[in-house]
Amino acid sequence: MISRINLKEFGDFIPVEASYVFSASSLDVVNKTRFSKYHEKVLETIEKGKVEAVFTSLELKKLKNYVGEKNYRKIYQKIWDLRDSLVVVLEIDDVSRLLSSNEAYSRLHKLYLNQNIHLADLSSVFVAIEYKIPLITDDDHHWGLQQAFQKIYRERHSKGKTSPGNLVFKMYSSEDFCKFLKF
Repeated sequence: MISRINLKEFGDFIPVEASYVFSASSLDVVNKTRFSKYHEKVLETIEKGKVEAVFTSLELKKLKNYVGEKNYRKIYQKIWDLRDSLVVVLEIDDVSRLLSSNEAYSRLHKLYLNQNIHLADLSSVFVAIEYKIPLITDDDHHWGLQQAFQKIYRERHSKGKTSPGNLVFKMYSSEDFCKFLKF
């Protein structure tokens, strides 16, 4: 079952323990890639409610663009509407405002401006960092900036901590996700 939360301020959403942020690239079962067999398993995991799937509205729009409106309704919307699935969509109306609200996130905004990363990609990274939820992605934009995300994560969450070295931004491919869920 899908729930929507309009994310205007930090703290409007409280994730459950088995939550993961999914990028559009980790769910595309229409366009065949080397990760396609894992994408099907990721969808199956969401369908059965084994994890709480967290998406941003921008990532879902990107997924719709990847697969087309007809495939989106036929494959994905059906899963989101199932009673067993745990799907949370964070509606982010003003990503730029959220990104400028904190010094660490202003670095994310600079990546958007300087590194040609899509706002949808940044929105999922933002949610993963803010709520300390692992990001599941097969997107090259994400993997190319992993070290920058790690630095931003540490900066965001190291307030008052003496050792930010133990703060780790968790990012996995769909293949890794399936391996640690033992598919």
